[in-house]
Amino acid sequence: MNHPRREVRPRPDDERGASVSVLIAACIPAFILICGLAVDGAHQVSAQRAATVTAAQAARVGSDSAATGRLNGLDARQEAMRAAREHVGTQPGMACTVGIDANDRVHVEVSTRADTAFLSIVGINHLNARGAATAELRPV
Repeated sequence: MNHPRREVRPRPDDERGASVSVLIAACIPAFILICGLAVDGAHQVSAQRAATVTAAQAARVGSDSAATGRLNGLDARQEAMRAAREHVGTQPGMACTVGIDANDRVHVEVSTRADTAFLSIVGINHLNARGAATAELRPV
């Protein structure tokens, strides 16, 4: 028996491929967000590491300046705070708070921010980063 072959023609309302387009449209924003979190998160971690290093350096500079200040007859606590602030001031984009506690320890907290590359698409233009360190003032 010979049946006539019918040719299959796509109907005008055929929606093949539409589900793939929807999948791609949903995945692209998610992919951009994940890239943003990875890349911009890495920038924030790098800024936090730089802030911590700067805080440690400033605390050490403050401690060293206190020793020198004592030898020169200056107020060691004030000299330590001045030197620590001055050191952080040489680093671009960093701000600090410096304090000395009752046990003669210099506490330095440095804050900075990392500009974003991907997350600025969703309105997050920068991420904050902080670092802190402490150094002990010892008598000479």
